[in-house]
Amino acid sequence: MNRRSVLEGFALDYDRMVDWRKRLAIEGPFLRKLFSKHAVRSLLEGACGPGHHAIYLSSFIERVRAFDIDGEMLQLARGYSSQAKAKVRFFLADFLNFPRKANGVFDAFLCLGNSFAHLQGRKDLRRVLANVARVLKPEGLAVIHLINFELMLGEGPGVRFVSPRLITEKGLTTAYVKFFVVNDRRIGVHFVKLLIRREGISQETHSGELTAFKKDDILAAAKGLFRRRELFGDYDFSRYVRKTSPQMILVARK
Repeated sequence: MNRRSVLEGFALDYDRMVDWRKRLAIEGPFLRKLFSKHAVRSLLEGACGPGHHAIYLSSFIERVRAFDIDGEMLQLARGYSSQAKAKVRFFLADFLNFPRKANGVFDAFLCLGNSFAHLQGRKDLRRVLANVARVLKPEGLAVIHLINFELMLGEGPGVRFVSPRLITEKGLTTAYVKFFVVNDRRIGVHFVKLLIRREGISQETHSGELTAFKKDDILAAAKGLFRRRELFGDYDFSRYVRKTSPQMILVARK
């Protein structure tokens, strides 16, 4: 298991490259409806990044805690939380040691942003899901998002670009570009920052490898840990379809 963040040293830029308002507008209603349906009053978020989801969730969930492997991300998260006067406790941890630091059990565990794809195989996946089960109360809920890699792999080897984000401030344009390089079961992910000035362009790149977990991998790893397991294909509660769904969202009941 990789215990270093792919985005190490890139936290502030990652925060800028994501349109958080747009993401929360898409993902927020799904989470609110799901957690309200299951009467979630306490939640632990893994790989929380700069904390925007945890802060949003704290507006209707009583006890929210969140962890990340990247200290710079947590620094941003604590700053945003303070500005919003949100009662979220952020702590430094990875997917191996978070149960020891979580300080209790929860009604729900959440991990978004395709973070589980940074695990290095089925054994890692099973081990981390076991850790998730450990921090959940009886009947607790696990919600884990992955890209639908079966759709990506089905299109064959190649490069898949995500829409770039451009920010212009004081005559300086910053372009953020994210793309995937698709092979077999390993997929490269690359975050590129381009600084565009009159005198030229400079760039900074952060790269990592993802494991292309499929439906059968997720369901097999969750078997025996969670008694009910279902997959959604997007944040509209549509059912997961291998060949067409853009996302793969596991909702599992302990």
